[in-house]
Amino acid sequence: MYAIIRQGSKQYKIYEGQEVNLDHLQGENGESLSLQNQTPVVFFSSGKQKVFNSNDLAKIDIKAKIIEHHLADKVNVFKYKPKKGYRRFRGHRQMTTKVMIESISLPKSKARKSVERTKDKELSN
Repeated sequence: MYAIIRQGSKQYKIYEGQEVNLDHLQGENGESLSLQNQTPVVFFSSGKQKVFNSNDLAKIDIKAKIIEHHLADKVNVFKYKPKKGYRRFRGHRQMTTKVMIESISLPKSKARKSVERTKDKELSN
């Protein structure tokens, strides 16, 4: 079972039990949170079932636990113009949050429950 989520301009393929570095999230170390409101789900697959519909994707609940907040590797930007003496050096370190994906769950649809109930009633009669 896996899901593809979008955060910022990046997409991540996540599994249960996986540790992922995401853009900075609010919360303390060790705190559990739901990624449902913060990161939209683009795709969900649980072996036999694949979900593309945006209404069903909005119902998927992803629970994660914050492991730590840290700075990503430094990105160096060096600009220059040859023969002009123009040189600029800039560096940037993005704040990231390391999270462990605890669970990915899709609630069962009501239509399937009603179909299963009618089958059970037919079998009991």
